[in-house]
Amino acid sequence: MLFDPRKGLHIVDINEAYGAATMTSSAKIAGSPLFDVFPDTPEDPMADGVSHLFASLTKVAERGIVDAMPIQRYDARNPEGSFVTKFWETGQQADFRYRG
Repeated sequence: MLFDPRKGLHIVDINEAYGAATMTSSAKIAGSPLFDVFPDTPEDPMADGVSHLFASLTKVAERGIVDAMPIQRYDARNPEGSFVTKFWETGQQADFRYRG
């Protein structure tokens, strides 16, 4: 995923693999704020994907470092609008880096 790191964290583009994993496409979400497209599951009071991802991105932007998060549950909406359980691992190939 490529997003604009300025206020709002608007999505610029995603690749096909990310689109398949999140059940969406660049054409549908480009230009939208990251956390509007990928919110926490409203029915899950324990959902913490947004707060963990935001903290990681903040660390990257403020410190200019790589931040590999531990495996994180962060559900995604399917095309019908229901949330599907997903677990994400950043690993070496998907480290968050600030390129601004």
